[in-house]
Parts: sequence; C-alpha cells; structure tokens
Amino acid sequence: MYEDKDHPLRSAGVGLTEDERFLILGTSEGTSGGEIWTWDTKDPSQTKFSLLIPGFATDPNVIDKWVINCWFKQMTVLQILKLY
Repeated sequence: MYEDKDHPLRSAGVGLTEDERFLILGTSEGTSGGEIWTWDTKDPSQTKFSLLIPGFATDPNVIDKWVINCWFKQMTVLQILKLY
C-alpha cells in the first residue's frame, strides 16, 4: 500500500513493468498533471521510489519498460517531454 502523509489529497496508481523489474508510481493532484516515480526491484540498494518526472505541469505516461531502460537513461526529462 502507498501513502503520502505530506499530501493526503493526491491520488496515486502503481503498476509493474512486464518484466517485473520496475514499479511505476503515477501521482496526481487533480484532473490533469502528474508525476512519475520508479522503483527498480532488481536494485537492492534502492529502498524507496525515485522521482523520474517531477512537478504537475505535464501529463506524463509510461509506454513500457523499453522507454524507461533506454530513453530515460540517455535523455533529459525535457527531451523526453518534447516527444509527447
């Protein structure tokens, strides 16, 4: 179960990539705009979600694990958002 005690009115949804490597957490403060957080389940040093796309100025979506593994590691967030 996920809880954000500092922001109790935010909604959240979580999913697992097809290869079961990444947990993807999407949060929103309303009907538009959101953040994307990730958790690499294969990395034992990761103990909490990491913020991938911050702020609520965009409506980010995760297409699949390929985007996370390849594009996000080689592109800045601004470059990725320009693709949308």
